[in-house]
Amino acid sequence: MNLVKRKPDAHISMNAEKVIEQITFTWNKATEFVLEVATLLNSYQSDKTKQQLWYEIRSELINRNIMGKTAISNLCSIGRNRTIYRHIELLPPSFTALTEISRMDEIELEKRFKRGEINSKSLLESVKQLKYEDVIDIDGVEVVEKSVNKKLKSKGITLLFSEKDIISKYETIEKNIKKIKVMMPYVEIEISGTLKKKLTGD
Repeated sequence: MNLVKRKPDAHISMNAEKVIEQITFTWNKATEFVLEVATLLNSYQSDKTKQQLWYEIRSELINRNIMGKTAISNLCSIGRNRTIYRHIELLPPSFTALTEISRMDEIELEKRFKRGEINSKSLLESVKQLKYEDVIDIDGVEVVEKSVNKKLKSKGITLLFSEKDIISKYETIEKNIKKIKVMMPYVEIEISGTLKKKLTGD
């Protein structure tokens, strides 16, 4: 793409014009360049002493169709997350995936990088699914507890119990449900009716 150097508009300060040019030549390139733009935008947005300059930069980026409001907001979100910058080599090339990653809690995000859950080959859907997972500590052992994004799953097996079995074999059923959750943490178990009432104590 050939970019023509634009003569600064009369109402735009030279400082704003320089930043806009830098972003224009950097934006939409490799991941490290996206991070460069994210850092730049976040630095101006978060600096209360440069709010007028930030307003100029943001307005002109939108007016010149360099990027929209949503992209600017997402880049600022990326720029605020310092954990991302410690793992540049592990980041996926997708801008949307980067945005999803930037919105995760930084302490949890650090753990996910260390466990290899996020890497340069991560797809957007796998990153989204991470939002439905929590790491809990059980007697010093880290266990990943997963809920499920229902939009990403389809129905599999349905287990039906008689009222008599639920009442007489409740403890066995409960124990085996827990085993399934441990053995297959990626599975969502939906429980209803009498069994749900027994399990929840209602």
